Amino acid sequence: MEEGQKYYNVKVTLFLETKVKENYLVAATSVTDAEAITVKDLKESTFEFEITSVAVTTIVKVLS
Repeated sequence: MEEGQKYYNVKVTLFLETKVKENYLVAATSVTDAEAITVKDLKESTFEFEITSVAVTTIVKVLS
């Protein structure tokens, strides 16, 4: 994660045959940035989606 970034929980509703709710963990510099990163990732999808909330998390590091 770059300096100045935080992790944000972005909640998204996908409009498939039924509504599906998903959570995305996004490294971003602001709420607006987190939303833009999520939209960019999902814009090529063949389904409609709606971002329902974006909130900063207390996560300090993601280990893999």
